[in-house]
Amino acid sequence: LLEQLRKHTGANTLLELQPRYTRRSDNEEELYEEAVSLVARTQIADVTLIRDNLSIGHAQAEKLMQRLEGEELVSRLQNGAFKRTVLVTVDDMDEREARRNANK
Repeated sequence: LLEQLRKHTGANTLLELQPRYTRRSDNEEELYEEAVSLVARTQIADVTLIRDNLSIGHAQAEKLMQRLEGEELVSRLQNGAFKRTVLVTVDDMDEREARRNANK
């Protein structure tokens, strides 16, 4: 497949199509809201998922996860568990968005 693409599009095209690691925002609150949305949509609470999708560092993704845990949107890791339970849904996100817009 890669060889066929190179013949038709040139050797560097695949690299040029890869996303660049640019941050979506420097605003901590915007990043947090994006993390909440990501977790609600995917129903996956994972630091690496947040880090990669928001193009942020691991420490910042950990901080966002701790906030998600603190606000009880995801469960804490307990007793050697590898996965967190997502406690927020897309419907919850809609309500959250409506409240945020009402406060503007």
